[in-house]
Amino acid sequence: MATTRRRSTRRPAAVTLRSLGIPGMLELMVGWCPPRNAFEQTRSDFTSYAEYLHTYRSVRDEAIVRWPDPQSFFAERLHLACVAQPRADVEVLGETLYRNTFDFH
Repeated sequence: MATTRRRSTRRPAAVTLRSLGIPGMLELMVGWCPPRNAFEQTRSDFTSYAEYLHTYRSVRDEAIVRWPDPQSFFAERLHLACVAQPRADVEVLGETLYRNTFDFH
């Protein structure tokens, strides 16, 4: 009698605030910009504002419940800017928001 092998496929784990760890949570709360050189690429969890925003949207419900004032966080402000301007490029909105937040000149 032939045996049938079943291939088990694992689904990728869902992203949670806990799975992001402290560096990932800080990037969502304080701010983030795409890596600009090879060293930053090895240290970054995200490669583009689109990926950053996608990660935030997957943990947004949890963040709103756990964080005291999510509207003040960078990721939430980027999310709200994208909702307000749905046809705008996420990368342009992200860079503009980052410059307006962190450019002290």
